[in-house]
Amino acid sequence: MLGNQPQSGKVRQKNLQRKCLMDVLSCARLRLCTARGEFEAGRRLAGDPLAAVRQRGLRRTQMRALAQAMAHEHAAGEPDLAAEHLATFLRLFAETDYARPMVRERASAVPVLTRFLDADAASPRAKRAAVLLVAARAGEADTVPALTSRELEVLRQLETRTDWQIAAALGVTLAGVRYQVQRLFAKLGVCGRQFAVERARSLGILRPDGSRVGPPRTVTTAGRIRRLAHMAGRMNWSASEMARR
Repeated sequence: MLGNQPQSGKVRQKNLQRKCLMDVLSCARLRLCTARGEFEAGRRLAGDPLAAVRQRGLRRTQMRALAQAMAHEHAAGEPDLAAEHLATFLRLFAETDYARPMVRERASAVPVLTRFLDADAASPRAKRAAVLLVAARAGEADTVPALTSRELEVLRQLETRTDWQIAAALGVTLAGVRYQVQRLFAKLGVCGRQFAVERARSLGILRPDGSRVGPPRTVTTAGRIRRLAHMAGRMNWSASEMARR
């Protein structure tokens, strides 16, 4: 019985790695379909990961997939379908304070959220939509997520080394490295290793040679979102007032 435990752990790790890889590939393929204007193919492609993450209870992954599907439908000229994905995102956002997917898709999120507020400003979801609109408009061009020293160590090696190699270099377990990689993806709002490196360089966390650039700055957009949501509750702001803040 004890002899089977390491094997079962390895199987779980392989299954997790396979699922993460499939999520990353699906994300990249959907972006490619959007860029090429292959909207029907992208729509079919988006349905599989959305169903899978719902079954696995991966809420943040589901929110990233929903934001990307919304952007795809917006690019396809399907405002009603984009609004359906937004509605599901808003329901999850009420339970999970995770605005980054909408910030990342802000080129599509701003018009979709604006249209939603124009049509449904009195609904209970309107304040949540207004908070997201503030975040999307602000963007995060000047905001650097706060990374731990371990996350920075992993990030510096992400482009040139495998998870196994990073684990050996840092003297940690493979599972520990994969955990840090997933945290990096979430903090940087990306769905792949190369995307994480490119995002880190664009934010000034990494130099082109992969070395770190100074200490990370404090996240400001997320703090502003939380303050706005708190003040809205205390002052009973309307959705339109929230959107102007």
